[in-house]
Amino acid sequence: MAAEHGDDVVMLLLGRTLRATTEKLDRLRAEAGELLETLLYGQQDDPSLAAVADRPPLVRKCLAQLRRYVPPPPGGDGDFRRGQGGPSLLDKSGEGIDWADPETAYARVAHALSVDEQSLRQPLFEGLVVTGSTEPLGKFAVNAVSLFADTLPATAEAPSAARLSNNEAAITAPEHGDSHAGQWSVDGIVDELTRLLLTDRRTSKVINPALIVADQLIEQGALASASPERQVLGILDRRM
Repeated sequence: MAAEHGDDVVMLLLGRTLRATTEKLDRLRAEAGELLETLLYGQQDDPSLAAVADRPPLVRKCLAQLRRYVPPPPGGDGDFRRGQGGPSLLDKSGEGIDWADPETAYARVAHALSVDEQSLRQPLFEGLVVTGSTEPLGKFAVNAVSLFADTLPATAEAPSAARLSNNEAAITAPEHGDSHAGQWSVDGIVDELTRLLLTDRRTSKVINPALIVADQLIEQGALASASPERQVLGILDRRM
């Protein structure tokens, strides 16, 4: 039980760190980005973080997937670019992410929505939605989600029986050419927006941001390929 509780703490830390990479303040976003890089790539140099790499399958799988979308900092790639983390799908130059630049940071970290663990995906998406509803940085966050949506299938495919029965595949990163890791889809984005819109109005601070961002994504056509049954949820039928 203690190990499971420890895993929950690691996942909570990862989720909150991902959300913080969508911060509006440059300094906070940069600090969060550096912490995320440390969690993903710093274990081999810092004994206090070594236990993260030894976690059971869920944590190891999430770390491996995140390394596909968050490259190591310049000069800090260690063995991960060549070894267990594989090359980042989005970092061909080896320059890493400039976390202090909101347009670049949001565009890059949005692809981490491809991870298939909701406890990581949801806080990251919520962060992009909250930032996306504000000015002057909102346009960067919304454009990041819109461009990410363009890379997704309309509907997620169900995992094959072979994939479900393969424990080894469950703890490794997606294949090098798999840009749809996590089986997310445009339908998934609509479902997440719907979830935020249906939260308790008395306690939620994300309902209005979700409405603003949904409206902008619809205007940009980012949700046009969503399946018809999603349109009856009240997000798409206001304009389509």
